[in-house]
Amino acid sequence: MRSDDDLLDLILATARADERIRALVLSGSRADPTAPSDALRDFDVVCVVSDVESFRDDRDWIDAFGETAIVQHPDTMFDTTPRSDGGTTTLMQFTDGHRIDLTLLPLQAMAHFRHDGPAVVPYDPDGVVPPPPPTGARHHVPAPPTADAFADTCNEFWWLAPYVAKGLVRGETTYARHHLDTVMRAQLMRVLGWWVATASGFTRGPGKAGRFLRRELDPATWTLLQATYADADLGRSWNALEAMTVLFRRVARDVAVRFDLAYPERDDERVTTLLRRMRARSGVE
Repeated sequence: MRSDDDLLDLILATARADERIRALVLSGSRADPTAPSDALRDFDVVCVVSDVESFRDDRDWIDAFGETAIVQHPDTMFDTTPRSDGGTTTLMQFTDGHRIDLTLLPLQAMAHFRHDGPAVVPYDPDGVVPPPPPTGARHHVPAPPTADAFADTCNEFWWLAPYVAKGLVRGETTYARHHLDTVMRAQLMRVLGWWVATASGFTRGPGKAGRFLRRELDPATWTLLQATYADADLGRSWNALEAMTVLFRRVARDVAVRFDLAYPERDDERVTTLLRRMRARSGVE
């Protein structure tokens, strides 16, 4: 099996051998010294090229990187709006477990190019790529909550909770779990992001999709967060809903105190009472 260094060497050799490729930018977890280091990290690569269309017209050129299990061209899927930067992205999952997310950008796009996170520039003979941010720059760290953002998040969370309960009372598990695990959970993750960032003085965040929450939360809070996930069993789904409301209340109240914001105690109390009545009506212990 190829090592990470083998694949990186292959990417660099491919760039140096093709005069259309004028620079490479490596971003994401492989450029982030704070990210966990393991063999599952993707290679997030930007290729700055002189002619994007020649690569777009000949997709077989990616075969040089190895045998793929599956390839995706997201810019051409689901009637996606054409990119304004003239670039195109190819996602490659290889049979040996490696993955490359490769974006081709035209040279002229460098005039407005901005790094969206940690980055290294392993190949740039002409100096066309703007300098990457300094090591240790803050990325994926949420901004402090505004009064409106906090109020909206709390309102949305408690507004959605009866949707979940309604689905569970009816035995409509997919409906209930959609609201619990997507839109309602999004509000929970937002307040957890504020909470984590506040505790670190806004130097760390929860990571993309909360990937770093396990290391950032205390054991009790992490255990409670895990309790918000359940299988399709109705009783365990009710328990997950209750756990989510308990965790949201605890974290959101703390965020409110830290930023002198108003937590909606009335909404919390009345919706919680409603949820208890609906669970009793369902007959599920």
